[in-house]
This record gives sequence, structure tokens and C-alpha cells, in this order.
Amino acid sequence: MGLFGKKNLDAQKMFDTVTSGIDKMFYTNEERAEADMERVRAHTEYVKGTLEENGTRSVTRRYLAVMIMAVFLGLVVGAVAAYPFDREYAKFIFEVATSIFTLAMMVAAFFFGSHMIRNVMDKRKRNGRKA
Repeated sequence: MGLFGKKNLDAQKMFDTVTSGIDKMFYTNEERAEADMERVRAHTEYVKGTLEENGTRSVTRRYLAVMIMAVFLGLVVGAVAAYPFDREYAKFIFEVATSIFTLAMMVAAFFFGSHMIRNVMDKRKRNGRKA
């Protein structure tokens, strides 16, 4: 068919299409509230699924954290203990310990950081300063 073909146009369908397009251009407060409610529901499900303290993943995370910290502290203590006997070997052990320092500090911050921040905030509130 050409540009001005003989096909009949449905005025109601055209009106519905145009109004639907205009409606989608504006994000109303009702739509925003519905999106917020859906976001809250999704976040609640995430929290229920991932933050269970005795879940398999949580236990595994704690076990790995303890192992990483034990290896790091063992290397540091080993370097200190070996220093009087063999300084070169102690230096080597300490270099190995420093190679996993970032990993150990990240694990320590993840597991103990929130507790330390909470304590600092509580102390600031008790002293009358803003948290």
C-alpha cells in the first residue's frame, strides 16, 4: 500500500497508542512507590537468603577467614622466632607474610571492621558528638 492507502484507520486504537506512549514518558509517584515496594521485597529476600549466620556459606566463610589469619599470624610469629637463628630465613618468611598482608587485612576488616565501627560510633554518641 502507498502512503495514503485505502486501509481504514481505527481512531480509538491510535488514541490508545498515543496516550500509552505519553503515559510511559512520565514516572509518577505511584509508579515510584510500586518500584520501591518491589525493591524492598527483593532486598528482604536477599537478606533472608544470604545473611543466615549458620548457613553453609557463612560457616565456610568463617572457616576460610580463620585459616587465612592463622597462616598470616603463623608466618609472622615464625619469622620472629627464626630471626635469632637465621636472619636470611627469617627475612624470607617475613617477605612471604607481607605478600599475603593485603588479603589478611581485608579478611580482618570484613570480619571485625563492622564491630569496631559500631564501637567507635557508640563512643562518639556517648561523648555527645555526631556519629
